[in-house]
Amino acid sequence: MSFVRPSLKLLACVMMAFIAAATLPSRSEAATFYLTATGTDFSFSATLQATANGNGSYTAVSGSGAFGSSGLYANTPIALVPNPNAPQPYDNGTWTWDNQLFPGSSQLLSLYGINFGYTFSSTQYYIAPWYDNGYVTQSIYSNGGTVPGSSALLTTGESSSVTLTAVPEPSTCAMALAGLACGGYSLFRRRCAR
Repeated sequence: MSFVRPSLKLLACVMMAFIAAATLPSRSEAATFYLTATGTDFSFSATLQATANGNGSYTAVSGSGAFGSSGLYANTPIALVPNPNAPQPYDNGTWTWDNQLFPGSSQLLSLYGINFGYTFSSTQYYIAPWYDNGYVTQSIYSNGGTVPGSSALLTTGESSSVTLTAVPEPSTCAMALAGLACGGYSLFRRRCAR
């Protein structure tokens, strides 16, 4: 029985396809995403854990991050406010959010957006980026009024730039590295045999 060695081009193509497939989240499992948003006066980033909805969209179920190093809320930590009605929108009586993500599409976020909470100067605030009419907008709310549940809209309509990137799971990275190591070893053996 003789072993047929694949060509280097074929081996390289198979490895590249494996790496490309490994970096995309599975539509049937949980996934991790990295979200960044940059507005006029601030920026923030967060890592989000999400579950697949079965239609290519995801519901962010937990996550945390921080504002950037400059601006009013510099370095203030933020945390995702879960949606108890997911994947349907949730209305808390003041505003509505659904924490839906659309990776790989031009939209990225839904019309209701993603809701993050943070505390600044002993006051609870919420920031919600959402997708509307071809661009992403952000609003900041204060929930520190004298009446429980009262809210003040501090800023809205601020256009922002948002990116959403899938983060490969550690096991996916390990498999990709193992594949590259096997490919490298086979090339090493081939050169030594000459």
